[in-house]
Amino acid sequence: MLPDDVHAEVIEGEVIVNAATPAGRHAKIVLAVRRAFARHGIDNLFENTTLLVEQDEAEYVPDLARWPEHLIDGETWEFPAAECAFALEVVSDDRPGRRQRDYQKAPGYARGGVPVFLLIDPLERTCTLSTEPKAGDYSVRQIVKFGESLLIPAGDSTVELSTGDL
Repeated sequence: MLPDDVHAEVIEGEVIVNAATPAGRHAKIVLAVRRAFARHGIDNLFENTTLLVEQDEAEYVPDLARWPEHLIDGETWEFPAAECAFALEVVSDDRPGRRQRDYQKAPGYARGGVPVFLLIDPLERTCTLSTEPKAGDYSVRQIVKFGESLLIPAGDSTVELSTGDL
């Protein structure tokens, strides 16, 4: 059992332990994404959940994830990746190894079948939207610079994220 102020992930077979409390800018970006979804009536986004990629025996803790409401009613916050409709990772550290690990999460999310994965990198000032997971990778990637709008598929609708304030 880990203390409340840390979380662990298994990424590409390596156990990674991180502080659970993000930096201010990190939290601001997560809030901006949450608010963009809320403006479109989508509020089933959660932090501090564990996404399980069973075929890899991998565990990811996305910064924000969209789950069906019925899953959240249970006692566990660990869910199969295939149930996740959207996952967000914010690159929050400028150390090369940590940054690389955040980028390495995309194939794991794809193998788990997460249909929409958004990686926001404040240092590079880019947003990478990955969709259509196939054969352990995403077949569609869109990269936008901060300041451009990004359209995020959300089931029957599309969420517009204004990246100018990230």
